Amino acid sequence: MLGWRGSALPAVWLADTHVIPVVSIHKTAWHTRVASGLGPIVDRTWWLAASDACYSTAPLRALDIEGFLVLGSPRRLRTALARLRTTAPVAALVPSPESLDAVELMRCDYYGYNVVAAREQSVEVLVTAAPWRPPEGHVHFQRKLREEQIFDVALRTAQLFSCS
Repeated sequence: MLGWRGSALPAVWLADTHVIPVVSIHKTAWHTRVASGLGPIVDRTWWLAASDACYSTAPLRALDIEGFLVLGSPRRLRTALARLRTTAPVAALVPSPESLDAVELMRCDYYGYNVVAAREQSVEVLVTAAPWRPPEGHVHFQRKLREEQIFDVALRTAQLFSCS
């Protein structure tokens, strides 16, 4: 539906709301990092201090964030969607099409957020955003930090071990 390829991890608290990260792994990098004992680097200052030139010395990226399914109240939803969209494609996951009014749906469409309504037995895409493109400017450290945080979640929850 959204074109994301990967596995959903358990919900985590990120950008002040519950989020379900959808990731795909880099098998070689994953195995290399796990075998060498190089776990996630979740220290914000380490990533802030690294410049684009120094990213070449950073450890191999163990996974790609394919997207974030964002759960939450309509009031907090757009704020979380905006924060996470700098990292990867986003989709608001709402319990029914009536959860958001027409104005909120138009705003999501305008800002490029997907909206998906999930009911007991069906899923319906309410808003399909344009293809995601990484933003310009100095947000690379934030993306790399989030990738490492999600790598940490994957390791701690024993998810994605089907990559062997």
